[in-house]
Amino acid sequence: MLTALRSLVLLLAIAPVVGSVGQASASSSTQAATGTARVLVRFDAHTSAAAQNAALARVGAQRLNTIGQLGITVAGVPARTEKTAIRRLGASPIVAYVERDGRVRADGVSADDPYLNPAFWQLGNLGFPDAWSLSTGSDSVVVAVLDSGVDSRHEDFGSFVPGHNFVDGGANTSDDNGHGTAVAGTIAAQGGNGKGIAGICWKCRIMPVKVLGADNSGSWSDVAAGVIWATKHGARVINMSLGLPEGSRSIAAAVSYAVNHNVVVVAAAGNENSSAPDYPAAYPGVLSVGAVDETGTRYSTSNGNVRYGKWGSNYGSWVDVDAPGCANSTWPASSSNPSGNYTYFCGTSAATPFVAGLAGLALSYVPTASATEVVDAIESTARQTKDKNSAHGLIDAKAALTALAALPPGSTVSFTANAISGTAPVTIRFANTSTKAGPYSWSFGDGKTSASASPKHLYKRPGTYTATLTSTGGGKSASVSISVASGGKVSVRLSRKSFEHSQAGKVKLVYRFSSPSESFKYRLERRSGAKWRLVRNVRRNGGFRGAHSLTVKQLFGSTTIETGRYRVVLSADANQSRLGFETT
Repeated sequence: MLTALRSLVLLLAIAPVVGSVGQASASSSTQAATGTARVLVRFDAHTSAAAQNAALARVGAQRLNTIGQLGITVAGVPARTEKTAIRRLGASPIVAYVERDGRVRADGVSADDPYLNPAFWQLGNLGFPDAWSLSTGSDSVVVAVLDSGVDSRHEDFGSFVPGHNFVDGGANTSDDNGHGTAVAGTIAAQGGNGKGIAGICWKCRIMPVKVLGADNSGSWSDVAAGVIWATKHGARVINMSLGLPEGSRSIAAAVSYAVNHNVVVVAAAGNENSSAPDYPAAYPGVLSVGAVDETGTRYSTSNGNVRYGKWGSNYGSWVDVDAPGCANSTWPASSSNPSGNYTYFCGTSAATPFVAGLAGLALSYVPTASATEVVDAIESTARQTKDKNSAHGLIDAKAALTALAALPPGSTVSFTANAISGTAPVTIRFANTSTKAGPYSWSFGDGKTSASASPKHLYKRPGTYTATLTSTGGGKSASVSISVASGGKVSVRLSRKSFEHSQAGKVKLVYRFSSPSESFKYRLERRSGAKWRLVRNVRRNGGFRGAHSLTVKQLFGSTTIETGRYRVVLSADANQSRLGFETT
């Protein structure tokens, strides 16, 4: 295999080359200035279509699309009222959560020298020639490339399966940028064919899912929808060489859906030269990838090993493994080279497909392996670098395949959840679907644990939690992200808003929770000149739902009721309601 590799390198040196595409970096830019912004709305379960449409209409929103498996509505609103629409929808009792439909981006780094790696260390240092003696891939393994599309005409590509274009709609997944073609080449360019380069999994089939446009940017909703589509259409591995520095609940939910359906999800750690988490790489269940050079040194302008542009691989314990950050790869065909071009490709975008390709190679070698087993094999056999830029270090292809094959037959750690989102408080039921891997322990992400085989757990407060099942005997684990929205939306009214203070024992304050709340609090304030002065601040605990009441006298407690203007503010979780009254 080493002789074959040298032959491929020589062929690469005489291949035609055009300017390159570069690493994926994150962008939190707002919706393009078209006059219309998009928001992502997840309505509470069992909310009727009529009620949903009415809620959208009240804020001037129009339903554009639905991500069915996640129950997310993509709605258009006038750009000038986007923040107001998000605030008003978030306050609606039938909305679990709402967020803007932000943007992800894959930014380029220009380079014009294709011969910077003549020894092709990227394959040799990672043990791929030895791994190829075990497997060169299988056409039964499909790797989805969520990117700018892929030029399937390229001479160095093998088989494809139909993909989808979420940017323009339809099945045309041609690449109008080049980034996706470069990513796909690292994953599955054909080896031993006397052309171009050698990818990682020669016989794996590529599923192009276009979520980035010609400018290398795309919407959160398209990425989330792309993950769901790839999962439903048979992808065993999903590659996302893209990112953003802030989290999206919609993308997190889509990633959880894929992980729960036994898909290996691989994502770029980002190029901000930062230890701050980048998404979707930092989500639970995602195999996140940083970029290093031939010495195992993190690519960074400050380290002096970045030759083009200014960038640095992100790093930290949230990054799982490292892979080569620069490599030769495929590039779309042109009129002068209709059979395809080649390029030098850098960034965590370039590193990520090495790992996605390895996952495809592993599944080709051990077809019965679960996604969790593949991830565990890749992480446990990685070689830690001197600087410890990631949790596990540089991947080792042959070691990963060998470790995967050595697992006891049928040993898996997996589970399903009856829901991955809800409104606080919400009970999630977990079903352990593992085989031959016990005993087990559960961690629910809120400090609570369980040793039950298939437990149920009450999430009392809003937030995003990682539920993890671990085989304490074998060290394997599986995780899912649980998104819990604010509950206890509260409304309040008084039977009378003006009364003599001596009648305070007869005037009722009625408050109603539209969804259960673990606790609530109220502030009673009295007008004093131009300011409101605190009279009483009370918190009450204990599982509230439906309607409750107390008299104004009870509201004051032992505090003397004086003549004047008052207001009371009731709040449950992040929701509140207020009203005023006057005593004479």
